[in-house]
Amino acid sequence: MKKITTLIIALTAYFNTSISQNNWVQKASLTATGRGFAVAFSLNDMGYIGSGVTGVSLDDFWEYDPVDNTWR
Repeated sequence: MKKITTLIIALTAYFNTSISQNNWVQKASLTATGRGFAVAFSLNDMGYIGSGVTGVSLDDFWEYDPVDNTWR
């Protein structure tokens, strides 16, 4: 279930869709380093992703604001 939730958060942060029109719109790209085994979750209408590995452990965390369509 955790993998499905992470995938849904990532896709929702990256794309927004209108099901009735079958129209996908790209959202702001995360400019952080690509990674494996990241942690992602949502809290209070914000999306978060961070940590993970790229050969070394990462300790950064990013917040996505869907209203402003920005990562910080």
